[in-house]
Amino acid sequence: MITMNEYIKAILTELNNKEPDNNYQIAVQGNTAMAMLNGRQVGVVQAEEHNEMLQVQWAEVSEEHQRKGLGSAMYSELENATGMKLTHGDIRTSVGALKLWRKRLGETEQWMLDLYVDGLYQSDGFLEDELGPDFTDEQAEQMAREDLGIN
Repeated sequence: MITMNEYIKAILTELNNKEPDNNYQIAVQGNTAMAMLNGRQVGVVQAEEHNEMLQVQWAEVSEEHQRKGLGSAMYSELENATGMKLTHGDIRTSVGALKLWRKRLGETEQWMLDLYVDGLYQSDGFLEDELGPDFTDEQAEQMAREDLGIN
């Protein structure tokens, strides 16, 4: 079984090997982790202590650096540096966050779909604006499936 440090090192080594002119690093300051590329910040995770865990309040990776494992590496490095487990905040309307947490928690597509649909219903007026005032639950679910890339 691979340790957290080995996992983070493997992600960064793979990235740096694929892009030899680039030097990715993860830095942690307090409850914030930053992904750096050649000294420039390309991602950040900010968390707050909540019930003896760190609850992610904000997470972002620059678009051109997404889907490379940097979000996962920042999460892991933040857990490693603080000795606290991360938990998610309100991710119901973030497709990227739902996909990351689904993978991280080993959840199902249905878990992700249920959270996203709930988020759509909680977003005042959004479904009416997108689907019209007489939308059905089936239309809302279909829209969610398309957004999430679920067949």
